[in-house]
Amino acid sequence: MAKWIDEIANAEQTKQAMADAREQEAIAAGLKVSAEAPEYWRQLVIELREVARGLSEKPNLHISASVSDNSEPEVENRVRVQVLMTTTMPDSTYTDLLHRIDQHFIRCHTPVGTAYNLRFAVRRDSNAIGVYAENGRGEILTPAQAARYIVEPMVRQYL
Repeated sequence: MAKWIDEIANAEQTKQAMADAREQEAIAAGLKVSAEAPEYWRQLVIELREVARGLSEKPNLHISASVSDNSEPEVENRVRVQVLMTTTMPDSTYTDLLHRIDQHFIRCHTPVGTAYNLRFAVRRDSNAIGVYAENGRGEILTPAQAARYIVEPMVRQYL
């Protein structure tokens, strides 16, 4: 048999093996996200509350923030992050975060109709899960980074 035929056959086997490995990796990542998303959500809410507390402790910003939880634990996690400008002309905005238990993303809605998703993914550098914004740079965010990603645009609109 000609050597080139063996080379083609080997190349096809290698290509199929790589495709199978990618598929297995995707399945494993999905299982990891399903298992760890509840803890990520819990940490995200803690970080959002910490950001809200930090903003409220800076009187020179004239901004306060709050986090309210209206979750249905077996169905959907729901949190509203509200930012208030506390000047003589007060104003407020918010972002609603919604995560259905069976989904691999967090829906984010603002009052001006700008909705976006934060998609769960596995970080290759640490094998931990995180989220990335569909409209962002593709960076996978820790809960603290995600809290900043969510709150900072609301704060900056008042500064």
